Amino acid sequence: MQNRPVTLPLLKAVDVVKSKDDNNDPFVTGLEFLSDGRLVAVDNRNNKCFIMNVRLQRKGQPYNFKTAVHDVRCLFHFLIAVSTGKQICILSINSECTTSLIKRINTSSPIYSISCMTSSKMVVSTYNYNRSVRMISYDGVEEDFDKFELPKTIYKIDESRCTYIQAKNTLVMIDKLAHTVYMYDTLKGTSIAVTDESIQQPSGVCVSDLVTRC
Repeated sequence: MQNRPVTLPLLKAVDVVKSKDDNNDPFVTGLEFLSDGRLVAVDNRNNKCFIMNVRLQRKGQPYNFKTAVHDVRCLFHFLIAVSTGKQICILSINSECTTSLIKRINTSSPIYSISCMTSSKMVVSTYNYNRSVRMISYDGVEEDFDKFELPKTIYKIDESRCTYIQAKNTLVMIDKLAHTVYMYDTLKGTSIAVTDESIQQPSGVCVSDLVTRC
């Protein structure tokens, strides 16, 4: 693997501080942009998601969950999915930053990260389960990938995550303890495992037009 220097400029930063209704110091485990530039954050330690504007100022009231939340993904314009244990919550966000629950999707496995695969299907990473990545439709139908073999490891909650590159039909999964990034072509059934001295305990993965960042 050839190293290619990539510069990621810092545009803006903000400290996420404890608010008056928080029981614990915030711990953001998921971030996602809406189509209008607003940012949705999930706070794992306070079981909530909240909205920030383009200046990273909190807007509206946070949406509170009964259990810890892990990740968030924008499904369509102002419709988001939030993972919380064995459940995915589908919520809508209006122009005034009010968040409303649309539906809950119960799952047979604990879910951590969420990615969009098609207009009707998500790809999710699991933990404490024998299939590390699964597909789930918006109607709650669960499927497994069968064209390639995933690692047989049963990952703990913070040891693996995944994302999906729709333009290339490629699933990307990280193995934190193995210092490895796996890439699977879901149409051809081929795969590669990427290791490099610069990849040490990858904790997440996201994709832009030009680079994959871990």
